[in-house]
Amino acid sequence: MFFEANEAIDLLSFDFWDSKACRQLDWSGIDDHETFRLSLMRFQRLLKLHPNTHVAEQLIGRGFHCAQHVAAIPEHQFIAQTKDIFGSAKMAKRAYQKAQTIRGQVTHLWANLHSNIGSPYSRAIRTLALPTGLEEYFSALPTYEDLFGPQNYCQCEHCKSIFGPAAYFVDVMRIVEQYVTAPNIGTIPATWTLKSRRKGLFDLPLTCANTNSQIPYIQIVNEVLIDRGDVPIAVELRRVDVAGMNITQPS
Repeated sequence: MFFEANEAIDLLSFDFWDSKACRQLDWSGIDDHETFRLSLMRFQRLLKLHPNTHVAEQLIGRGFHCAQHVAAIPEHQFIAQTKDIFGSAKMAKRAYQKAQTIRGQVTHLWANLHSNIGSPYSRAIRTLALPTGLEEYFSALPTYEDLFGPQNYCQCEHCKSIFGPAAYFVDVMRIVEQYVTAPNIGTIPATWTLKSRRKGLFDLPLTCANTNSQIPYIQIVNEVLIDRGDVPIAVELRRVDVAGMNITQPS
């Protein structure tokens, strides 16, 4: 109904942030304009990954609303979760690669805008020839707080915040799991995995005491050796000849 009433609209290129352009659309039969507008924007973003609306609808149903959501997880994980939607792993991989490209483009665009329009010092340079109305356009876009609410809801110590060392550690462990361990689960020997080699990393309580207290390197080495000492050694010994001497070494 909406597209029949607005035949001239190009969903892939229409600017739904332009309030003036949105007011000129025919919203007849649609009770909640804002909810429907946000839904159209989700489809618009996903159709840039794959031109099929049914694919976009299923991706939304699985929690993927934009290229950023897709590129935020490892490629192998996205393919495993969505190859049935695309019909093949090859098509899912192609969509993932498009998502990575879009994320890179958005990142570069943000950096350029932040260093030019977002900087009062850059705007004060007379030789910086910005197009007329560009600053007003981006100033009219919703801010981070407009989209996600106030950001001062967590009054806590730095060691408990998402910007503290403990949070950084959790993120590093997540990256190792998603991009190293999981993709190579069939090729990394069990005794070579991070959990096997550094069991203490998985048992360490993320308290402020553990976050802020410095630990001597030798203590970490001793703990690793103790953990390794609990692992049974099962190696096959073989005799080799080295410079005329028979010695025994693990095979």
